[in-house]
Amino acid sequence: MKDEDEWSRFHLTKVRRSKHKSDVCAGTYLYIVHNCILHTRKLIMMSTIHNYIADAADTSSSSRIERIKVVALQAPVSDRETDQDNSKYIQHAQQLVSQNQGDEMMPRSSFWAPITASRYISLFDKDGDDDFFSSDLTDEQLRERLGHVSREGGSSSELDVLAVYSGKDEYVPSFVDKNKLLKRMVDAMNDGGRCTNAKGLMLPNANHNLSKSEGDARTFVDAVSELLRKW
Repeated sequence: MKDEDEWSRFHLTKVRRSKHKSDVCAGTYLYIVHNCILHTRKLIMMSTIHNYIADAADTSSSSRIERIKVVALQAPVSDRETDQDNSKYIQHAQQLVSQNQGDEMMPRSSFWAPITASRYISLFDKDGDDDFFSSDLTDEQLRERLGHVSREGGSSSELDVLAVYSGKDEYVPSFVDKNKLLKRMVDAMNDGGRCTNAKGLMLPNANHNLSKSEGDARTFVDAVSELLRKW
């Protein structure tokens, strides 16, 4: 790879074609959108799995799901646990939603970007639509949220899932046991042992977007490349 740091900048606001496609899989094309690296036929690499789960539940997108062969979760962290001091905003959002005003915008001070009340609850309220990776979820709750992941995309044997966690992720609270949580998430994605598709990879010194510790971005790309070689 000519520019390893290119792969560590996942928070991009502009869609562009990767110049380093040959470093991952010869002949593939990667597209980077915000926190998502997407190959429309073989590869989807996500820092969150929200879009994948939404697509999996949508029967109209089943053909697209069946084309996916590899899912890589880079830094799957809980938005709810990241912000522990937002109870007043959650209450405000809940009130708006209860009044059928979920599309109303939240106060500027509530979030770094414009956000609706409904979306705020999805991200930050317990059991919200995007509450997939919180450490206080029980094993059963994790399986309810993630257990179907390895079984989607056609036959379960045709889909590989890689969860990559950063040991020094600045968005994960200090009280979270990262190694334990990664193991629990992988177990949940394997549906409590019914599948073996999901694997975990801990990068002990990595930050959230793999930009600080030397070699972490390379390790991540190499791990995904290994999964792609069989395709």
